[in-house]
Amino acid sequence: MTTLLSAGIPVVFILIAGLCANAFALAFFRHGEPNLGDAARSMNKATAVATLAGVCASLGAVATKVPQNEEWANSPDVGLIVLSGIGEALVNGVMGFSLVAFAWFLIALAERRNA
Repeated sequence: MTTLLSAGIPVVFILIAGLCANAFALAFFRHGEPNLGDAARSMNKATAVATLAGVCASLGAVATKVPQNEEWANSPDVGLIVLSGIGEALVNGVMGFSLVAFAWFLIALAERRNA
């Protein structure tokens, strides 16, 4: 079972950026001030970039650590080991892009109401 902790250090940056993006999006939804919408959009971009960086860093870790570990590299289950690592790497993507999607949802509702 993959957990948030298995995503590694990048998850911290994704969480910070994603929670900020959602806070700005919620404030924009509640108050409708355009500068809050701009801040939400900018933080959403930061969240998306942090998410991509996190996925890449985690996939890179899998690609380097499996061959370096002789027991894993020579195991008949090496495919399953790599798949497990990929699954852990994708935790960053699922969490980060879920935060981005929810923030965009709030932004869209706010823009519709303000139109």
